[in-house]
Amino acid sequence: MISLVLIHGFLGVPDDWHEVQAALEFPSQAIEIPNRPDWETTLQAICQELDSNTVLVGYSLGARLALGCSFKLRTTNRLQGLVLVSGQPGLAETARKQRWQHDLEVCQRLRTNPRDTFIRDWYQQNVFQSLEPDQIEAFVDSRRDLDVERQVDLMLTCSVARQPDYWSQLSCLELPVAVVVGGLDPKYVEIGRRMNHELPNGEFHKVANSGHIVHREQHELFVGVVNDFCRRILEGDR
Repeated sequence: MISLVLIHGFLGVPDDWHEVQAALEFPSQAIEIPNRPDWETTLQAICQELDSNTVLVGYSLGARLALGCSFKLRTTNRLQGLVLVSGQPGLAETARKQRWQHDLEVCQRLRTNPRDTFIRDWYQQNVFQSLEPDQIEAFVDSRRDLDVERQVDLMLTCSVARQPDYWSQLSCLELPVAVVVGGLDPKYVEIGRRMNHELPNGEFHKVANSGHIVHREQHELFVGVVNDFCRRILEGDR
């Protein structure tokens, strides 16, 4: 039997997946990203939590972590598939310094600005432009207890500027992979298409009327994609 492990994104919490979990046909566990000193030890901590026959589902930062775990576990049978939601495999060396400087500035704002102000500003980024004002306020309300220093540590540890660039390794990943993006998120539609082109056993899903946070904006359509993907893995059609 397949079970799913769900990994949230930056500023996220395991409860972000509750609507998805309620509708899944398969057992699932939403985990909190462990607080570790670097990218590799974070991957190790997540991998230690995984049983055999797991499908890893990750959103944004969680998708990058799920992809990293898949390479660490490539020679085992513990993973049966990946669902990567609005994720990217990494950055070329030329883009790393600029992104690292950006992430340091984010951490500074997170430490110095009022928490609600920071969260509202975060969700005003172009990648979240599909969100309505009431949706943004819902995120603000759900993150009032956020541990600021934990989020800073997570940003510094798991920045895309501090992880390996996995683009060149995608062609070696034999696992079934569902690449899921929102149709209203053009940047990640392009990234997702590129990823799917490189993956030998990938499939690309562009979810209509959704932006970056597909599992929250269109959770019923998203659940349909995940349930179908897992059923086909069980049936040997993936």
